[in-house]
Amino acid sequence: MSHSEASTGKRPTIRTLIGSSVATLGVLCSAVASPGAAAQGASSAAESVATGLGAEYGREQMRRLANSSDRDSLIAAALIGLTNDGQSAPAEGHADVVYRLVGDYSNDPLAVFTAALVCNVQLQPCARTDDQLQLLRIAPDNAIHHVLLPNAGKPSAEQLHRAAAAGTADSHYSALLGIVRKALANQAAPQGQTQGVDPTELALALRRNELASVPWPMFGPIMTICSPAAAARREGDASVRADCANLGLALFSDLGHNIVTRTYGGTLVRRFAKGTPAEVAANAFRRQYVWIDELPGPATSADKERLYEETVSLGEWEAFQRHAERSSGARAAPADWAPSNPQALLLPEERGAASSRK
Repeated sequence: MSHSEASTGKRPTIRTLIGSSVATLGVLCSAVASPGAAAQGASSAAESVATGLGAEYGREQMRRLANSSDRDSLIAAALIGLTNDGQSAPAEGHADVVYRLVGDYSNDPLAVFTAALVCNVQLQPCARTDDQLQLLRIAPDNAIHHVLLPNAGKPSAEQLHRAAAAGTADSHYSALLGIVRKALANQAAPQGQTQGVDPTELALALRRNELASVPWPMFGPIMTICSPAAAARREGDASVRADCANLGLALFSDLGHNIVTRTYGGTLVRRFAKGTPAEVAANAFRRQYVWIDELPGPATSADKERLYEETVSLGEWEAFQRHAERSSGARAAPADWAPSNPQALLLPEERGAASSRK
């Protein structure tokens, strides 16, 4: 599983583990030789076939969901219509889905958030560019809403300040994951495409691939503004440094329980709130994540489904801690534990310095 420290797009693979992961942490998970070798083999075969069917499955499911008019079906269609590789253009008809979602639910924060998020993570020009403004009109008290600029645009100093002043952050991650998971329940693989693998396992693998591609906001531009180099250039500007610290505090306490959001927030806290209790908490979070990252990941389809189910119902961080407890018999790293790569505990800017001192 891999959450790297400067991820900028759709979840690459905490997803190699459940089916995916991020760019801010490490690599949570190698395969594990567990009792269900046959089950592991069936899951692996289905996942291999599912990779090749992903684009067709996504288009098929987006079209199916777009035939409905309820909010959750349209949210799921808008998210599924994004391509899993994070590079290609959305599926044909995707722009219409987003128009309908916002048109029918213009005062629903989660609906408008979805539309703004879709535009934020797209590389292609957005069909709509004003959804973030509508989101800020109806829900201004969420720091993440202030940084969802179209096509991952760089926030201004004023936008950074407003994000920091919002006080709380909610990535809505578990909510969106739950909507997509429910929307794809009991959906079969494309007809005639099972290719000799268990059709039930294939359907689950296809659904997990879509869950692995549910995007999170593009935090790269914020991390550039709040980078060590930028901070050094603004050494006398206490207000910007304070904004980076306060935004970090909000992201680190993400109400959506998304590990990527908490990791980016923790990096900002460790960088700009040194000597505070929050820095202690962020360092503890980092240590706990790196420890979990070194544990074996779920090997069978049933294990992966359980992890996703708990991510939806309990939040991603709690779900991974529960997985760690099942995997190792402990919920937290032993007091004497040290990572295989000690630099994994350091901030990115500290790692080069640590290597040069050796």
